[in-house]
Amino acid sequence: MRNENKKMLESVICLVILLVLNIITTILILFNIEWYITCVFVLSSIIIMSILTFHERKTNTYISFINKKMKKAQKHMRKNGDVSILYMTLDEECLPLMRSYLPKKIYKYYTLNDNEGFNLKRINSLNEKCVFGLIASSFNDPFEGKYVFLTEEDLSQLGAPIEAKQILETVISAISEHITTICFTQNPNNMPMWAHYANEHQGFCVEYEIINDYNFYPVIYVDNRLKFISLFIELFYALLDEKATNEDKHIVLRYIMFLNSFKDSSWKSENEIRAVFLNTKQELNANGKLYTFDEIGIKPTKLFIGTCCSDKNKEELMSVAKSLSIEYEQCFMKENEKFSVIS
Repeated sequence: MRNENKKMLESVICLVILLVLNIITTILILFNIEWYITCVFVLSSIIIMSILTFHERKTNTYISFINKKMKKAQKHMRKNGDVSILYMTLDEECLPLMRSYLPKKIYKYYTLNDNEGFNLKRINSLNEKCVFGLIASSFNDPFEGKYVFLTEEDLSQLGAPIEAKQILETVISAISEHITTICFTQNPNNMPMWAHYANEHQGFCVEYEIINDYNFYPVIYVDNRLKFISLFIELFYALLDEKATNEDKHIVLRYIMFLNSFKDSSWKSENEIRAVFLNTKQELNANGKLYTFDEIGIKPTKLFIGTCCSDKNKEELMSVAKSLSIEYEQCFMKENEKFSVIS
């Protein structure tokens, strides 16, 4: 999904052009200007309106397109018995489409507090060009990575033993502990984000440019969880199949990583974009792993210092910005009609 501000600006520009063309067309008609000149302006208005309509339709329907593609792949998979069809559709068609909607710039909020050791570690990570990725159990959403669910009734209808539910849930939980996620957003001027993730504006926010989108998943916000049996029984069967090659299993695990891009629609205001990674047990510490900017596929381009950031932390952050050769901006409440803390 593209940057919301960019989409809004594009729509406004189209509407303004359309309005101007309509005004000119009206004037031409009132003053009996040559018919072919009037037709040119009428035609221009129609083209602009078509572009605007297509832009909105494209934005609103790409998720439904992905759903249709995946359902079609699922039918082929069941017919041919080839589980790789599902993952090839995801890798070759769905994810490239999703990533085409990624904005060029993304943002991450960071907390700073009264703990000097914590602050130093956080600021040093930025200076060392690193970002920490967390496992699902460390997030503030209890449904993190649990987009799908399974009931005993569903198993009963399939003729499967009830014990299978516990086995599958154990497998999901075990895999989740090997998946780390780094959360970004599309808006550096989100007041709740500054409050929740930058400790009441005491922290900072970094603007990053996406250099390589291979690890990125735009978050899809949904109203309801998906029943496990409707899509993912085959996936876990392939994962546990003794005949499955390591390559097949890796593809399946990548699909499970895709589940980390689904969240409850009540979080929609965060406009989240995620970088998701699959790790071995040896690579992780207690709750995640530190990744370099190169590993993630990003580079920092600007630093926003919170309105309530302490003087000591401000100096440290300005020093880091200079070290990284990026701009920095001291945030403060703007004296205008908007709720804004950045320029």
